[in-house]
Amino acid sequence: MLRRRWIKLQQWTVNVSIDSQWPPKENAFGRFAVLGIAYIIGVAGGMFVYQTATAPEVDDGDRKARWQELATTYDQSIHNTERSTGVLKHRQHLLSHASGSVLEIAAGTARNLPFYTTAVRELILYDSSTAMLQEAGNAVRSFSDKHPHSKVSYTLERRDDSNEDIIVQAKKGYAEALPFADNYFDTVIDTFGLCSVDNAHAAMQEMVRVCKPGGKVLLLEHGMSSWLFPVSKYLNWRAKCHAQRWGCWWNRDMNAIVNEASKSANGRVRITKCGSFHLGTGYVYILEKEVE
Repeated sequence: MLRRRWIKLQQWTVNVSIDSQWPPKENAFGRFAVLGIAYIIGVAGGMFVYQTATAPEVDDGDRKARWQELATTYDQSIHNTERSTGVLKHRQHLLSHASGSVLEIAAGTARNLPFYTTAVRELILYDSSTAMLQEAGNAVRSFSDKHPHSKVSYTLERRDDSNEDIIVQAKKGYAEALPFADNYFDTVIDTFGLCSVDNAHAAMQEMVRVCKPGGKVLLLEHGMSSWLFPVSKYLNWRAKCHAQRWGCWWNRDMNAIVNEASKSANGRVRITKCGSFHLGTGYVYILEKEVE
């Protein structure tokens, strides 16, 4: 009885092996696809390393020229990335703290316009790039058409009937030497600008200088990771390539820059909020200038 069952089992096993073609034949296409993917990754990785290793030196003149080139396509290039990574939400939350007379340095193409509130009375968009300021002016003029449901409206001209409009001025200049008196603005703002100015320490001190006692300095920045060392190493490694592409140094130590400005103010400036995001490479700061 057992022998008969064994014979039947053997026959069944043989039949299954024949039907399923065991051992299976090699899939030539699959092997070719794997090798092809590995080759593409290898070539791309090699080109990536070569591009980084041979990246030319980038000076301030090169970066400024790059801003001129990027101006007309800048918003289109980064908008979807900022939306998908939450940067637009960070802009909105930070700008909700702005009020009164506002100075925005490194204003670029005026990407912050949708996030100001009715608490703002006057806004100066300040940048060193003529092309960027031209785009900012266009953004102000077309704002109502593109944002018909916005609670705020802007005008580039001071008019008697514009009491509800935020008066906007676009001015060219350098953040390291602001042409404004001490204690002039209620709010001073910079979003992703300390990575682009020539001297971030000087620009930070100037922002504190022109802010009124009782006013705020609002910062949204990116730089070296505050806690993840491998990410900082990568930013250092790719710094010249990024500066060549976008005109900014993404590996600056933002914590050091902001803390130094706070200390140099002799206790007149408090950092009331300091947060990070994106693996510690994004920063949000709110500084308040003490009333003397």
